[in-house]
Amino acid sequence: MWFYLNLADKAMERKDYNATSLALRKAIMSGMEHPHPWKALARFLDEVGSPEVINVYERLAGMEPTVEDYRYKQIAAALRYGRLYQAEEILARVPPEWRETPEGLRLAVEIALRKNRTEVARSALNRLLLMNPDDAKAEFDLMSLQALSSDVAERERARTRLLRLAGESGEFALPAARRLISLEQQEGNLLEANRLAGRLVGLPTSTAQDLLLFAQLEIATNSLSLPLTFKRLREFAQKNPGEFPLIMNWLIESRTDPEGTNRWVQELPASFSERPDTAAGLFQFYLASGQWEKVFDLLGNPMSKLQLPTVVLQNARKAFEEEQQHSINAEQTWMAAVYGAENSPTTLRILSLLASARGWTAATGKALAALAAASPGDSSAWWLLVQHENNVRNCPGLYKALQGLMRINPYDINVASNWVLAASLVRQGDLEEILRVAKRTYESTYPSDPRAATAYATALLQANRPQDALRVIEEMSVANRREPQRAVYVGSVLAANGRFADALEFFSRSENLGENTFPEERRLRRIWKGVALGEATSAAEVEKILLRNNNPDVQPEKINAQLRSEIKQRTDPAEVQRILSTLKSESQSRQNPPPEVEKMIQSLRDHSENKASPSTTPREVTP
Repeated sequence: MWFYLNLADKAMERKDYNATSLALRKAIMSGMEHPHPWKALARFLDEVGSPEVINVYERLAGMEPTVEDYRYKQIAAALRYGRLYQAEEILARVPPEWRETPEGLRLAVEIALRKNRTEVARSALNRLLLMNPDDAKAEFDLMSLQALSSDVAERERARTRLLRLAGESGEFALPAARRLISLEQQEGNLLEANRLAGRLVGLPTSTAQDLLLFAQLEIATNSLSLPLTFKRLREFAQKNPGEFPLIMNWLIESRTDPEGTNRWVQELPASFSERPDTAAGLFQFYLASGQWEKVFDLLGNPMSKLQLPTVVLQNARKAFEEEQQHSINAEQTWMAAVYGAENSPTTLRILSLLASARGWTAATGKALAALAAASPGDSSAWWLLVQHENNVRNCPGLYKALQGLMRINPYDINVASNWVLAASLVRQGDLEEILRVAKRTYESTYPSDPRAATAYATALLQANRPQDALRVIEEMSVANRREPQRAVYVGSVLAANGRFADALEFFSRSENLGENTFPEERRLRRIWKGVALGEATSAAEVEKILLRNNNPDVQPEKINAQLRSEIKQRTDPAEVQRILSTLKSESQSRQNPPPEVEKMIQSLRDHSENKASPSTTPREVTP
């Protein structure tokens, strides 16, 4: 075991991750009951950016239950990978005395701040300062919360202190300035926010993000100094080539001064344009401005980080030409380019951007699907696929994309809620699992999040519990309940509970969305509208005709005669229908672990199940 651990340490030092994972695998196989190889594995997973480290700390906590640090690191890892509610669950299992240590309180503060529970955060910060009055970070965080206080005197004192900090050169100058700008923006004081941002970008440690914030405020306030701000932004990009792609992306999306941006790019010195770290920014610009020859020149340049394999580039160009000529071979040629990428995430991402810029929807979807399959642990790839499938209103494809995200982070509200709805609508997934996920998500956000409430009500309806579903719906605020994109789901629950008049009002509200809905949503509305209109006493009766006709938009009156003749026995509304809500996705990115890491993790899981005894195998956290 120690021999392999030593090999792993040396491989880690030279960044040879394949050799590291192999050595760690052998170390664990030869000493699975010892914590040392698992600690080394945790360090490695932290290094490569894998959320599997959360489960490794769970195992270590089971091996050495008196070591507080494992739980603290597990919670910190869950927060780092966006698993907010998993972090909260782990913290709840920590012994009370551990939660009242400085480490435990800091984690509690971070969780409370992310969940916007200001009073909980304030209480924890006050306890931290009682333990250590010199804790500058805790003092700053408390000050930031006090700046939002409903107590006018407390709020003004806090803001005065933040203003003083922002004017100094200490550790909290930048955070204080950013906090003040955020406060002014929230209150609609854009001129004051712009003034503060002007001071912020004057600090020597200000970042590209600070400059972009200032530029955005300059635009919002119609500032006369905007041309100077753009000049300053471009100069910053040339002095900091690594920030060039970020700044170029903002210039493109802001759609401000496109002529100036074009002149700037044309005047860039060759020494700058040929740098590997500027290629991504130039690629964005050429795509956005439709300069396809320059796009392909860049992708064929051996000096560029974006260089594509020759066969891929040739097939991509040929596919675009064929698509423009409406050739039946275009899609086949495009798939040759996708297959030629050989599961390279970088190449597939570039292909998806090319197809998207050309407005070729089918090609975009195929490239994104291949990208997600090649990067199963990269949430950003799955989010891109989610957005695409949502835009083209492809519910089965959307379900698959959400399933990929569920494997990465089932604690995300958007992911879990919409997965429940999508799984139900496309009639896939285990009902018990759907209900479990829906309940957990709902209870972790209750009563604030309407997405989680909608998903839970749907799962309850699917589990043949319409009355429980109605109680969840009625606990939602009236405003959330009446939003058009949620109306079809609320109407379904109402119809299932016999409140037909209310259900019809919600169905009418959902019809205002027109074609901005999924076919499955329109079909769902037809089913329950048929029940609400009295054309059938169960959704099963209406659905039977819809399935036979294979027409999701069939009008209830058209199937009325068939229902009367075919349905002889009436039953109460009981069968649960599947539904889906409109998605709003947030891209999140993280480093994608090497493929060898994934193989090692699976191998360890398999070996652990076959070899480890119950006494040495603690309960794993749900991934």
